[in-house]
Amino acid sequence: MSKMSVIARMGGKHELIQEIVSIIDDCKDNYCINTYAELCGGGARMLLNLPEGEFRHRIYNEINRGIYNIFKTLTDYHLTCEFLEKVEALGYSREVFEQAKELINFDEKTSRQTGKYVLSDMDSAVYTYILSTQSRAANMQTYNQSREWGNQFVRLSKLLRIQEILEGVEMYNEDCLLLLQKFKKESKMLIYLDPPYLPSTMQSPKTYGEDSWTLEKHKKLVKQLIDTQAKVILSGYDDGKTYTVLEQNGWTKLFLKRMKLRSSCQKTLKNEYVWVNFEISSYVKENITIKNYEEW
Repeated sequence: MSKMSVIARMGGKHELIQEIVSIIDDCKDNYCINTYAELCGGGARMLLNLPEGEFRHRIYNEINRGIYNIFKTLTDYHLTCEFLEKVEALGYSREVFEQAKELINFDEKTSRQTGKYVLSDMDSAVYTYILSTQSRAANMQTYNQSREWGNQFVRLSKLLRIQEILEGVEMYNEDCLLLLQKFKKESKMLIYLDPPYLPSTMQSPKTYGEDSWTLEKHKKLVKQLIDTQAKVILSGYDDGKTYTVLEQNGWTKLFLKRMKLRSSCQKTLKNEYVWVNFEISSYVKENITIKNYEEW
């Protein structure tokens, strides 16, 4: 399966695309779903790899302004061309990376102090893209020198195909909990949620920087999910407590794969699960179980 990608993100689901997309397809067919929403958008791993034309209406949401601006830009052909020109002109180097980090940090600091941004939406997209693609393990903090000799032209040219896929996607730059409240009565909508991992399951509770979630926010998420009429797939690690409330309210927990932590220098492994509030066809569950049993 060819996997489409714009940027890597900490906790991204690159290795789980096939499993999760198969659950999305199954839900769409069984429940006549017409709208798909990725509300913790990040790198839009599932949205970019859905079968073409599968959903009449698609939604992408991302709270991080820079990442949102990347994907917002890629919904428009002319803006995409401008974006590609700017990124290609800047190139790949430590100097460019440090400049991007300084500008993004200044932009975020100014926003917190004044409520206004310094960078334009386009510059925000360009410098955030540089931080993501030129950093180690997509941490947007540490320069990755090993990729200096990679073919940046090939990577950038693939974004034109991404632009075609993202054409017509409805874009939001909101807290996902606000959108969950907005969409809670949409029974023909399927929502995929891939929030920052539970703090207790991570090596550092601030792994995602300013985008990290507290335990309290995860509990708020669970409370809202119990009441939603939309179909939901929630990705994450299991701390044995927080998401158990969903299972007690009829949700199904499904093991997907044992994964190496992308941010870990050591061979730290974690079990990836999804929680769903709908019935998954038995053959889909069996295919996922058999495939990952063989890999393990």
